[in-house]
Amino acid sequence: MDEGNSNKTIATPAMSVNPAHETDQPTITEVNITIPKTEYEKLKTQAAEYLDGWKRAKADYINFKKETDERQSEFVKFSAQTALMGLIPIYDHLKAAFAHLPPERNEDPWIDGVLKIKQEFASYLRDAGIEEIPTLNKPFDPTKHESVGIEINKDVPIHTVVKEIKGGYTLYGKVIIPARVVISEQEEQSNATPKVGTNEKSQT
Repeated sequence: MDEGNSNKTIATPAMSVNPAHETDQPTITEVNITIPKTEYEKLKTQAAEYLDGWKRAKADYINFKKETDERQSEFVKFSAQTALMGLIPIYDHLKAAFAHLPPERNEDPWIDGVLKIKQEFASYLRDAGIEEIPTLNKPFDPTKHESVGIEINKDVPIHTVVKEIKGGYTLYGKVIIPARVVISEQEEQSNATPKVGTNEKSQT
């Protein structure tokens, strides 16, 4: 017998209803169907392809949902950025005021009250995802710092931040305002610009 032309018997579900009890729920039974083996293999291959396609579609949907959730989360995080950016200059003014506070005013109860306001302001910004960028005594980081000057200082490594001119901030780890800083150098940098193409002989 040709093995390739042999038949294959498969069990398929079938639904039946008892005519005497038309209101009864249908009964699911199995019916054996005999088909050529070649047709069976073809159907089996198609079923595997459909299953693979369903698995890919499911994986694509899961990835799409994950990306959508991430984008939505990012939107929620950064949607308030404009409003928060308006609060940062106010906080900077508070910081600057305390940086120039005369020592004799440190014990003033009114100053103590304003200090608590500054601390609560900083706490609010942190809760909103805003963090100050560390500067003093940190290595210069061009992704977070903006150099606005140099200072000769041989006591610290070269390009160390020695002074903060204006604070910088991140929002959920993303730099929104770089810190403006002064960095250290080991020796004075020459500002002289060499002349190019100078001809010392007079032309006749």
